[in-house]
Amino acid sequence: KGEMQKYEKAQIVDKTPENEIKIGSHTPLRSYLGYIHFLLTKEKLPPNITIKAIGNSISEAISLVSLCRKRFLGIECDPLEEGLDNVTKTKQLPMVIITLAKSGLDISHSGYHPALPAEQVVPYSTSAPPKKKRNLKLYPSAR
Repeated sequence: KGEMQKYEKAQIVDKTPENEIKIGSHTPLRSYLGYIHFLLTKEKLPPNITIKAIGNSISEAISLVSLCRKRFLGIECDPLEEGLDNVTKTKQLPMVIITLAKSGLDISHSGYHPALPAEQVVPYSTSAPPKKKRNLKLYPSAR
């Protein structure tokens, strides 16, 4: 017991910036949309929001960006990097980094997408969508 008094519990330090979102494969897109809505409605708006994805999560990131452009008015996007990221000497993973911003992105960048017109944007709602009714009858009833 005396030896354990020399040790302290380490503090977990999250070095991820507030405006950076790392896409995982098991988190629903609705959760990311809610966080992006939170960032966009803050009093001190971040200059941009960076979305990062690796491997199988890249398609989720692309879908999230598409949803953001359709739900939040004035959102531009710019994929800054796309390709392979050296993780170790023996393994390479595809990686994509996409920047969302209200303005200020480089229009001459080859991947630049301007904001959608207002008539194409459906405002984001923080309320949950209604659940779909499922047909729970797996087998026809015996007569």
